[in-house]
Amino acid sequence: MDEPIYYGCKDHVGHYPWDTSRGSLGLRDFSWLDNPKRWTGTSHGKQGAWALTLVDGSFDDLAVVVGSVTVISCPDYTIDTRGGSHSTFLLPGHLTQVVALAAAREAFPWVFVRLDAAQPTPEED
Repeated sequence: MDEPIYYGCKDHVGHYPWDTSRGSLGLRDFSWLDNPKRWTGTSHGKQGAWALTLVDGSFDDLAVVVGSVTVISCPDYTIDTRGGSHSTFLLPGHLTQVVALAAAREAFPWVFVRLDAAQPTPEED
């Protein structure tokens, strides 16, 4: 994998793969990403609670070869309020959570506008 990929909602309910120019990658099969428990550890987590997964090569339980990637994901109910809704980013290489979030934010600023607006303030937390 050479380019970052966002898997989640764009303008309406439903999770799909998107490239950095907001273009759909719908013809490629990324349905294996639509398992929030794999990435966030829960299907009903707290908005914005990030989880990081490092992958080398492939997933043992899936017929998917991705190479060396970082998957960073959080529950996201800003567009899709159904349980299990998430924003998931695939980034080339192995990154720390801080670096992965910065890379995802740079590649997909249009997603983070909405995610940042939805973050609870300390008083709401």
